[in-house]
Amino acid sequence: MVIATCVQASGALQELNVPAKCADVLEWLRTKTKQAGLQFQGKIQDKDNWVTIFAESGEDDDENVNQHMLGGNFQDEIFVGSLVVMLSSNSNSDNYDKPSSAYMNLKPEITKRFIQVGRLKVNLRKKKMKKMKETKKE
Repeated sequence: MVIATCVQASGALQELNVPAKCADVLEWLRTKTKQAGLQFQGKIQDKDNWVTIFAESGEDDDENVNQHMLGGNFQDEIFVGSLVVMLSSNSNSDNYDKPSSAYMNLKPEITKRFIQVGRLKVNLRKKKMKKMKETKKE
């Protein structure tokens, strides 16, 4: 078993126990989170390891926008639903490692280092969404 962290849209960090003999972590995560649109988004380097990001891309006007901001190349990305982060030593940023045995434990308390609740950005998104809805009504 390997521990991954699920960052829920509500703000809660949840520990996920991925089975040791899981052949494809993405397929397992889609089932576990009930998010068929979950995709590999890329990796963020942390010293000698890589934080692998699985999330569903979204738009400002989506109902279930995840209010968390990720560092690195993901700081301007918008995701919906839950994000899942896993820790890998593989530096290939173009692909994720399918078997769960390729990952190391990444508990929620460690994950906080990579994730910020973007309060300012959240407020700006809400204002932008409100303005877009008003424009659509006209």
